[in-house]
Amino acid sequence: MLFFICNIADLDKSDNGSVTIYHDEIKDEIIVFKTSCSEIKVFSNVCPHMAGNLILSNSKKLLVCAWHGLQFNYAGVAINCKAKLRLLEYKPVIENNKIYILI
Repeated sequence: MLFFICNIADLDKSDNGSVTIYHDEIKDEIIVFKTSCSEIKVFSNVCPHMAGNLILSNSKKLLVCAWHGLQFNYAGVAINCKAKLRLLEYKPVIENNKIYILI
């Protein structure tokens, strides 16, 4: 199934180039952003450590947990801890300048 997330233009309008939204149908808060290569990435916005929210740091090309500073690269892999933590990633589908996720 495809679930609508946002328009591509919404990413350009935001302060840091990301959109965070709770999606009721999938019962998850997600973060959507464009990488420096204009690739659309969609992850659960819930840190797997203790469920803190994530903040996009474009300058460092990381997602950072607001609670404990855990850092995730754009592949969704934690890079500053010994545990092998990984973010839940959703597959984006782009149609008519709209971003959907495939579930």
